[in-house]
Amino acid sequence: MGFHIVNLENNQLKHLYVQHEDELIDVEFINEDTIIYQGEKNWFPIRIGDSVKFRNYSKDWFRAGLKAQKLFKRHAKSEDLIVEDLSQDAKSFKQYVLGAKYIPIKRGDFLIRNYGNLEVEVKCRNFYEANGAIVFNFKCDDLDRHLNMQGFTKTPIILAIYDRSELESINVKPYFISVDEVNKHKGEFNKIYIRKDKVGDCYQIPLSYTLRCFLYIKEFSF
Repeated sequence: MGFHIVNLENNQLKHLYVQHEDELIDVEFINEDTIIYQGEKNWFPIRIGDSVKFRNYSKDWFRAGLKAQKLFKRHAKSEDLIVEDLSQDAKSFKQYVLGAKYIPIKRGDFLIRNYGNLEVEVKCRNFYEANGAIVFNFKCDDLDRHLNMQGFTKTPIILAIYDRSELESINVKPYFISVDEVNKHKGEFNKIYIRKDKVGDCYQIPLSYTLRCFLYIKEFSF
């Protein structure tokens, strides 16, 4: 077991591995800020920004979304819902478009097994006031992709929206609205364009269109 020596220079990872401690005397870039750890040679460091797998963990909205999913599973269990994770990898989507032209689709995060096999998409959003109402943003493209998915699976998709400002409280509950309800009322929603992170066109959905209760799932009819 040798030693990994790591520096971050000009936003680039500089890394060297040496097998024995006495070899450290030959490493010219060592300074007081250098990171050193002992491990196997293949335990090499990865700069998150260079990693396809991990780079999103550097984004606060991504971490918040995963926290919301974790919170939803805890709440669903307390509501006696049987929750199954849905795979989001590219391979699992191929079966829906096999032999057909490309159609953009988006599935939910979870399947509710004991209530009609509903799909639930969990979101974590900043709520804010617009035109006299408290609203959250929902991407127009995501609505279209969810509707396409429903067309394939004949399975309804429900959105569970957590208030990001309340996320640290384990007692916070999500707001529910179905994809079909969003589609039904989309003409009533204001539409805005968000340039940051290339989000694009979004509907401003008022909380008055949602229900903050798990009965929305239990009593849902497609």
